Amino acid sequence: MENTLNRRVFLSATGGLAALGIPALAQQAQTFRVGFAPLAGMQSTEKMFWEACDECAKLGFHYIETDNTRLQIVEAYAKRPEAFKEQMDKRGLTMMGFAQSSAMSDPAQREQVIAQNLRIGGFLKAVGGKYITHLFSPRPNPAVPRDKLLESMSSGEFLDFARTANELGKRLRGETGVRIGYHPEGGDVRARIFDRIMEATDPRYFDFWPDVGHLTAGGANPIEVLKKHRSRMIGVHFKDYDPNIERQRNGRTVKGGFVPLGKGAVNFPPLVAFLKETKFTGQVMGELDGQPEATPLMRDYLVNTLKLKI
Repeated sequence: MENTLNRRVFLSATGGLAALGIPALAQQAQTFRVGFAPLAGMQSTEKMFWEACDECAKLGFHYIETDNTRLQIVEAYAKRPEAFKEQMDKRGLTMMGFAQSSAMSDPAQREQVIAQNLRIGGFLKAVGGKYITHLFSPRPNPAVPRDKLLESMSSGEFLDFARTANELGKRLRGETGVRIGYHPEGGDVRARIFDRIMEATDPRYFDFWPDVGHLTAGGANPIEVLKKHRSRMIGVHFKDYDPNIERQRNGRTVKGGFVPLGKGAVNFPPLVAFLKETKFTGQVMGELDGQPEATPLMRDYLVNTLKLKI
């Protein structure tokens, strides 16, 4: 069921990447939109969201995305989408999409998941948005430790996921024009479930939204993943990851974390070249989990180093 990139386009996109320099990036036409996904963290509030929007507008961004799972923007403005759009218009911004975590592999929650995402799709249609970024949530299993749920998924769970994802994707497109794409997080990548999810789902209705930072953190090669699933990509998050940085989590020191673009292990110029060469027309979103003070650095890297228009 999986579609792969045509061999001719693949060779054209990858043949000269090793020798590609920044001037060459600037000369190629940009066929995709570039924006930013401001994320205020787990304790996000609506006030913090609008402050982040003000910062994005000041820095010259026009397209944004945020995580509705945490912020509940759709729920807060469900009966007054025009008020939300008015606030966005004042800032010269468009909400292109929402990230949403859903228990799509649990048949007991199937109707609830479909209804929730259709509400988000209807809201996006009303405010000019285009997509939902799906964040995978595994089915609970009391017999399996939480940190083993992903790698212990059965074939039946992938089929259950696909049934819901395909119906939802079909209805979203038909009723709202909004598309939905799967966003593998680092745990999904480490458990190697993202290929199985793409194989199980119908490419006519369910798309792909990779994050190069999460792919790197999970041990995958971003350019190879983008090549493999290019035909189903509707967007990509540009996020950087440093495997050597030390940080505190749950009272202990761990290695590896997300950093501003250009400060980690992700090699962005070949990714930009690939998207340009294959005439990608979706959305590229710069993203940095936390560290809102680094937003200007992200903008400068996108514009000054990668030569992208925002």
